Amino acid sequence: INELKLPNYVPGFLMGIVACIEIPIMLFGSRLIKTINAKYLMKIAFVFAIIFYVGIFNATELWHFIVLQFVNAIFYGLYAGVGLTFLQEELPERVGFTSSVYSNAIKIGLMLGASFAGVIAQFSSFQYANLGAAIAAILGIICLVLYGVTKKRERLALMQLEQHNVTTQINV
Repeated sequence: INELKLPNYVPGFLMGIVACIEIPIMLFGSRLIKTINAKYLMKIAFVFAIIFYVGIFNATELWHFIVLQFVNAIFYGLYAGVGLTFLQEELPERVGFTSSVYSNAIKIGLMLGASFAGVIAQFSSFQYANLGAAIAAILGIICLVLYGVTKKRERLALMQLEQHNVTTQINV
């Protein structure tokens, strides 16, 4: 606000826009899971996060911020609406555990993210803290891709083991 010389009401106005849009997106996200893989929706959420944070870094006019709030709402709506479901789908026998991990991970992420943003803002500007958030979203996509590769390898190894067991039983 101070760096861009925007009116004091702007943060509240922008937060109101996001809140108004993200809740329907959260609800819609739960319907999307029925047709689109939750992991894929999380990747889409992170792409919107990258667009949002890079956009915020480059924004100079109020209308830029208003448009970016729609992108932010899609990011957060999908992330918040799909994240827990994604974890619970991966460990269906441990729903309570995944809920606890999700809740605690969000709290830890908020603490670390706010701390890093404060350090970055202290030594450069708050604008650069947005690039840190974009990098975190990129890391989120990388983690999802690596997780997908690992799961695929596990499935292939399990299929090979089952195939070996079937072959062994036939030979006996």
